[in-house]
Amino acid sequence: MRAEDVEALREDMLAVIAACAFALRDTIGKSAFDERIMTAMGKVLRHEFVPIEFQPYAYAKYSASNRLRKDDLAALHRCVDDRSARRHG
Repeated sequence: MRAEDVEALREDMLAVIAACAFALRDTIGKSAFDERIMTAMGKVLRHEFVPIEFQPYAYAKYSASNRLRKDDLAALHRCVDDRSARRHG
């Protein structure tokens, strides 16, 4: 993948994540993810962690059928917050 393509895909991915967090603010209890998490997600080259045949899809948006349930989102946030607290606590 070309660097300029990856950068555009990552920026789009981060915009979608931020918009989803804001849209789910009543469900997840916050209107945005921690800035450190968003920064890390913007730096990680996701396509390097998947088999080469799936690399074009590494930054793909999730379809409506793949949305997490409210309980799943809450559990995800607890996990992220707990890990963050342990690292910076």
